[in-house]
Amino acid sequence: MSSLDNQLSAFKNKIKSAPTIKKPSFVAKRKEEEEGVGGQQKKRKVVPPVNPFNENVGRHAATQLMHAVEYIKKQVGVVPIENIRSYLSLQSADFLVPLLKKMDQMSYNAVQRGFEYMPKFNIRTKAQLMAFLKSQPTAKGLSVRDLKDGWADCLDSIEELEQSGDLIVLRTKKENSPRMMWANMGGPIGMVDGEFRSMWSQIKVPDESELPSKLEEAGLKPTSVDPATIKSNKANGNGSKKQKKPRRSKITNTHLDGVLKDYGR
Repeated sequence: MSSLDNQLSAFKNKIKSAPTIKKPSFVAKRKEEEEGVGGQQKKRKVVPPVNPFNENVGRHAATQLMHAVEYIKKQVGVVPIENIRSYLSLQSADFLVPLLKKMDQMSYNAVQRGFEYMPKFNIRTKAQLMAFLKSQPTAKGLSVRDLKDGWADCLDSIEELEQSGDLIVLRTKKENSPRMMWANMGGPIGMVDGEFRSMWSQIKVPDESELPSKLEEAGLKPTSVDPATIKSNKANGNGSKKQKKPRRSKITNTHLDGVLKDYGR
């Protein structure tokens, strides 16, 4: 332990005798820079205040692009860049041109120098809507969300077509807003033909007890069990539970019968 104590004390003395490093005084250095050479006070640079109303400050290109797209979507036909600049109150809208050209649903017209929004479905009137739904080869219908992409004010027209019986509209449960629509290719909604109703009333439905047997006679499998068969099984004693067979124990070490002694006997 004496050698360890000696090493520890030597290490402490070495730390005490080591030269100390003074921390630089940033305050003094800053004061010298302000005073300058020869004690003369140095002039500070005056930074002009930022103008909050400058269009290049605090306004992002993505925000301007979003407003430009919404404006173009509401217009019909080609929208000149000058109209976009005036709508956004910009000094120049040239920075939006390459951004709009990269968008898939934007079509650039070099002659008129403007953009036109190309929706998924180019439908903007009730006549165009009915013509499109009737031309569908299947009963796929049309989503209101896809229709609003090119026709933002279509809800009023959908309501009118539904009330007139031209459209079959599927609505949401909470907001009761239109979700899907189909063209009504049949008669009035909610009406059943008289011939069909007479045929329906002439069909006699068997009683509940006779229904399983009638289905079996027709070659159909009933989803429920015939109550009559359950009673007959109980009367014949077939409904009793089966008794479990006793489980046989497995005998091991049979090859050692002549070697080991059986103490159970």
